[in-house]
Amino acid sequence: MKTKHPDFNGEWRIIELPDMMDDYVEMEQHAPYIRLSLTNDGNASGEYQCGLSSGNIDGGVREFGSLPVIIFGFDGLDEMTQVVGGGWAQIRDDGKLEGEFVNNLGRFVARRIAKKKKAKRLTR
Repeated sequence: MKTKHPDFNGEWRIIELPDMMDDYVEMEQHAPYIRLSLTNDGNASGEYQCGLSSGNIDGGVREFGSLPVIIFGFDGLDEMTQVVGGGWAQIRDDGKLEGEFVNNLGRFVARRIAKKKKAKRLTR
């Protein structure tokens, strides 16, 4: 039986990373983000980039009580050193994504990046 999960899909801009210094978070030209994609059966995949740390995410949605949470593993590079670990993410009541990269970046809060609307084509 398929369970209805909140919409984790899309790109999320990391706006809070309390365990890291601001200068680390801003070391790259790109704003820190998490991209997530979920299948109908709850499998999750994605990628992240924050400061000099970037990599891939792989996991799935699990229910804790009635709360859907993504439990994931991650692997990537942090300042050219390989990092692997685990983490979690959930959508809060205010619509923000909250979670943790355990033993790496720490806790985070992210907001969904609005999808750009496609421009309508003019027909002649």
